[in-house]
Amino acid sequence: MTRLPLALVVWAAACAAERPSVIEPIREIRPLALGLASRQVSSSHHRRTAPDSSSAAAQQPDTEQPAARQPRAVARAIADRVVPLVGRRSIRGVTREVPDDCSGLVRWAFLEEGVDLTATARRGDEGAVGAEFDVAERAGALFDGPPRPGDLVFFRETYDRNRDGVANDGLTHVGIVESVGGDGTVTFIHRANSGVRRSNLNLARPDVYRDEEGRVLNDFLRAAWRGQRARLTGELFAGFADSAQLLSALGPRGELRAEAPQHVVGRARAAEGRTRASTRSTGRLEPGSGSM
Repeated sequence: MTRLPLALVVWAAACAAERPSVIEPIREIRPLALGLASRQVSSSHHRRTAPDSSSAAAQQPDTEQPAARQPRAVARAIADRVVPLVGRRSIRGVTREVPDDCSGLVRWAFLEEGVDLTATARRGDEGAVGAEFDVAERAGALFDGPPRPGDLVFFRETYDRNRDGVANDGLTHVGIVESVGGDGTVTFIHRANSGVRRSNLNLARPDVYRDEEGRVLNDFLRAAWRGQRARLTGELFAGFADSAQLLSALGPRGELRAEAPQHVVGRARAAEGRTRASTRSTGRLEPGSGSM
């Protein structure tokens, strides 16, 4: 009788088993208190200048830059760029410039727009995902929602990176927001163990897999292991990063532009909570098999 690899058995059990509509809250992973700001768009960001009646230009309609040059339009293009990759087992057929993982997918999408998120970033014990989070923090781009297409979404404790059985791995996963539904369900694209896939996240009901109508609100992101139940995206959510602000604030090698708009730089205060409440938890977890 052929023996299947243990990792395959674990994955199949986590993904194919009957899922309860509501599962009990995680007790061994403490919720983060990052102190991220809700999205606050500066009134000066989209404010149009009142026409000057003494100027001939006042007779012309106020126009903005072409949409293709606007950071928000470029952020939307970042989301559109990764959509065709859904279903691929790897990103190697698209690029070999970056690692074939979740952070590599994000880095490649930004490279295509001329910005290398982590070219000069310091790699700490949270790896490339932590480096991308740090870049977003320096750019003042962190917030807790609601996101828009192209924004980044970060997760923590999606697997036991150091395999010590403790929830002390911090930031471990990142994806790109594709869309936001009318009920607030965020659809994002990420490089998971099984390849590039589309998953859902609903922060209003973070511990609910399916709603009463059978729609998936939160996908499973961490596989079950040794009696520990699988974890949902809403339970492991760590924060969003505004990609339009990243594109406005960062230079080609991820450096902060001196001329970055003040409303972008000023948002750095939104992430002060990270220094007060670490992204690391102290609860016990069994070793996981990575982001599902």
